[in-house]
Formats: sequence, C-alpha cells, structure tokens
Amino acid sequence: MFWFTYFSCFGLHILVVLSRSLGNVVNHEEVIERYGADTLRFYLLWAGKQWDDLKFVWDELNNVKKMFNILWDVYVFSTTYMSLDEFNPENTSEHDNNMVLRDEDKWIISKSNLLAMEVEDDLNNAFFFPCLNWLFFINF
Repeated sequence: MFWFTYFSCFGLHILVVLSRSLGNVVNHEEVIERYGADTLRFYLLWAGKQWDDLKFVWDELNNVKKMFNILWDVYVFSTTYMSLDEFNPENTSEHDNNMVLRDEDKWIISKSNLLAMEVEDDLNNAFFFPCLNWLFFINF
C-alpha cells in the first residue's frame, strides 16, 4: 500500500511516495523531537531543490544539525566574553573613534555586511534556495 503526500513550503512543492514496506516513511514528529523544527525547516529548503523530488537522508539532516550547533556555539562564546568584558555592541559603532579595528576585523565586518545584504536581497525576492546556499556555504 502506498500513500502519496504533498506539501508546500515557501514555494517548494514536494510529492513523496510513502510505503511502509519500503521503509521510507519519515515521521515528522520524530524528526522534530530529535533535531528540532528549525533544523527540519532548513533541511527541507536546503535539500529539496526547486522542482526536484526530495530524498530524505538522515545523515544530511545530521550535518545541518551540526552546522546549527556550530552557529550556536559561536553565539554562546561571543556573548560569554562580551558579558565578562562588559561590552555592549549597541553602545558602539563602526565609526567610534575609540575603537581600533585591525585589518582582519575590517575584513570580517565587510564579509558579514556582504552576506547580510545578499541574504536580505534573496529573501525580499523570495529566492530561498540561493539564500540558503549563502548561509550554509559561507565562503570567507
């Protein structure tokens, strides 16, 4: 017996043939419980290319989860040391005369600003797939 399921997510249309005998049924509740909803959303948009069938691969989902963990660790690391140094980014700007930026700092700020502009432009134009590639494959 086969079940056909169809769902749409940000213009991504996926038709999946599910069969218990083939063992290709993926319970979304299990995925969300193990990996989280954000990881699943990102994976569905990243792995499911427009107009192509999605082949759900647990290892790829695990890689997305690892990437999210790295981003979370970077956030925790930076906020920990900003808190210890009593640094508040809202009280500073790029044009602050008291802040000395090295060439590496300027380069990182430049790349981050470029990334933000590209992602914002893609999101505003509903180009979700290029946007995810900008985020997933950050090419510094």
